[in-house]
Amino acid sequence: MIVKLLAAATISTTAIVSFPANAATLGLDFTGGTKSANTSSIVLGWQFDVLSKVKVSKLLFFDAEADGLSNDHTVALWRDDGTFLSSATITSTSASVPSSSGLGQWMAEDISPIVLDVGRYRIGASYVAGDGDELYIEAAALTAPQIFYLESVAGVGSGAIFPNNPVGTFNEGVFGPSLVTTPIPLPATAVLLIGALAALRRAARKTDAL
Repeated sequence: MIVKLLAAATISTTAIVSFPANAATLGLDFTGGTKSANTSSIVLGWQFDVLSKVKVSKLLFFDAEADGLSNDHTVALWRDDGTFLSSATITSTSASVPSSSGLGQWMAEDISPIVLDVGRYRIGASYVAGDGDELYIEAAALTAPQIFYLESVAGVGSGAIFPNNPVGTFNEGVFGPSLVTTPIPLPATAVLLIGALAALRRAARKTDAL
């Protein structure tokens, strides 16, 4: 089993190494899922691990069907213990960023760049009751190599409310918010270790699902 996991880790590191050291990329995109309307004031997002240091320069909100946003949305970033890190207000005039989902586009705003150390974090986007801006649930997360998606989360209220509650019925995800990350280069041995860690976590998730 260990040999197989290490082999998978070696394959995984190929994707990590293929990213240029200074390339900014979406921390998370998604594929599939079901479009859903929101009926209450709530913050929806996801919990994730950072496997190696990244710099965050933009926060994003998903514009379903790329038909423009009906409302402004606060997207915020926290450490997993609730420590606030940054936020941005996404509007209909925010810059558009393509999505690999084919189901819409991301709308982005710059933030003062911050570095996320290895650790656990949460990101959330605010929605108002009867929000005309729909989201996608039960979608499959596609993350940058330095990001490991954990689960969808929610918080009751509007604005930068910490999303402290897991929303298991929506897994694999709620999209929702995202962020633009730039990897901070690591020694080759650290890259291999990150790949091994990611492979072990994927294997653990598959085991838990059995």
